[in-house]
Amino acid sequence: MFPELTKPGGSKGDKEASLKINVMAIELILVDAIKMYDEGFDKHGPGALFYPLTKLKPHREKEGKYYLSLDDLKAGAAETDAAGDEFNNAFLSSLVDTVVQFNPAKAALVVLVDKTGMSTKIIEREYPAKQAQAILEEMSK
Repeated sequence: MFPELTKPGGSKGDKEASLKINVMAIELILVDAIKMYDEGFDKHGPGALFYPLTKLKPHREKEGKYYLSLDDLKAGAAETDAAGDEFNNAFLSSLVDTVVQFNPAKAALVVLVDKTGMSTKIIEREYPAKQAQAILEEMSK
């Protein structure tokens, strides 16, 4: 991953240029996710943007990103509790708590989903790629 930053050789200028390009690309993706979160929030109220990293069929009929409102998340938590699914119930219950306390004016709430599970990510509005930039800078040393 990011061989131009991690492989020895190459000029310092090449690494700096590559770092800037990679950070800009990451920021574009994150800004797009913030926009999708805002659209979901405006339409459905507090909730989270679910961002699949892999195809989730047959579990979902639709592909792609989707927004779930706080009511949807509460219903999901109740369903997983009734089904005895402790793992997903714990995640959804924690996510409900996060949404209740969340300040959408400062960040967007995104849930990354793949076949192994889900993880919550907070994308700051002020400089969305700040964490990614720090990681890439460390990799390039």
